[in-house]
Amino acid sequence: MKQYEKYIETSLAGINEVPHHWKPIKLKFIGNLYSGLSGKSGDDFYNPENPLSRPYISFKNIAGNSKINPAQLDYVVINPDDIQNKVKKGDLFFLMSSENFEDIGKTAVLETELENTYLNSFCRGFRISDKNFDPSFLNYLLSSDLYRQLMSIEAKGFTRINIQVGKIQNFLIYAPFSIKEQRRIAEYLDHQTSIINELIKQKVKLIQLLKEKWQSIINEVVIKGLNPRSKMKDSGISWLGEMPENWSITKLKYIIDELESGVSVNSESIPIEIDSSEKAVLKTSCVFDYSFKPEENKKVVEEEIDRVKCPVRSNTIIISRMNTPDLVGASGYVEKDYPNLFLPDRLWQTVINESVEVDVEFISYILKSDIYRGVFSTIATGSSPSMKNITQSSFLDLPIPFPEIGEQKSIKEYLKLFDNRIINAIKILESSVDKLKEYHQSIITEAVTGKIDVREWQSHKQQVA
Repeated sequence: MKQYEKYIETSLAGINEVPHHWKPIKLKFIGNLYSGLSGKSGDDFYNPENPLSRPYISFKNIAGNSKINPAQLDYVVINPDDIQNKVKKGDLFFLMSSENFEDIGKTAVLETELENTYLNSFCRGFRISDKNFDPSFLNYLLSSDLYRQLMSIEAKGFTRINIQVGKIQNFLIYAPFSIKEQRRIAEYLDHQTSIINELIKQKVKLIQLLKEKWQSIINEVVIKGLNPRSKMKDSGISWLGEMPENWSITKLKYIIDELESGVSVNSESIPIEIDSSEKAVLKTSCVFDYSFKPEENKKVVEEEIDRVKCPVRSNTIIISRMNTPDLVGASGYVEKDYPNLFLPDRLWQTVINESVEVDVEFISYILKSDIYRGVFSTIATGSSPSMKNITQSSFLDLPIPFPEIGEQKSIKEYLKLFDNRIINAIKILESSVDKLKEYHQSIITEAVTGKIDVREWQSHKQQVA
């Protein structure tokens, strides 16, 4: 891909130069921001059956997509006479508030017409008024790494990160004022994006197949054991079915003396180095993949250090007691002590009964099996479909299959062997996906900052025509 003939310097950090005919402009001169829904309680949401419900674009739809997905709309009860906050084709949407620093200022564009659809309260819509600007091009520009970094500088906050309306209105960009050139850049990026996304989709599908294979192995051996010729008996529990004749059933409360937890403290959005002297609180994402990830933490602000409690201990299981329906009850085994990492109030840590002969890692495999993940979703409570909670009593009252200690250790070692093989394969695929995403971002950044000239680019379809 060729470059432009002439470049000029810019006033933006990280974007040293742009094509000579590109000009600086603030977003407030391109369009106008409008508010999302406000004053809505939990009862107003998630009820598409209510005749007063209207579809709305959720936070997740924007955070998870560069283009709004009409299949991912939620619903909200709203006054039918309220014509404010309705979205239109060509609108961009900014995430204005989030617990995650990486989400702030993220944009998504609406490229299809949606009737009577509204916007989430943590977001702002941006409606272009300058006919010289193409919404898809502007969305690509704002989602590029360099412009995202400039936007994130404007964000403030500790437990929740926010960006002010004025910061977005006065945000400076450099762009060609030719809508034809903008559309060619957007078309080029659409083409490249579709190719890269297809490659990513294939690798993600393979990752999912590996995870499903891994889950089927866990489900089989933690319920049926390692010997396929073992004589079986009815466990007496409908959702467990049969188990080896020499196994027993016990409840978690006879193995776990206590589920300890920490406290909610103010923290920064950045993690600490694990071996440093700094202190951090774990994020609930530390067990999202059903394994413990200590790097998923947030640095505790200095004024709050004395408030933290419940450090991470070795040979324990950390469990998410409150989360989305698919992640509530997610857990991970902890192999070693992390004295500078502490639990928040949404995570539990097991205190094992020392009088019981048990392999804690074997128990962790049971808890992350598909069978028990399904059980967690049935015992979880909460009025909001997007957030569920498990009580200590319901968790500890769960029955589990319980072989003698030697068989527990054999099953654990067998699963760890598979664990290493499958996890390594998944890591290679995930690394490949990350590289594709990095490549995708580099293409976007090169195009929207004018490092490459795509004005004469034609897609294969255009060339054939």
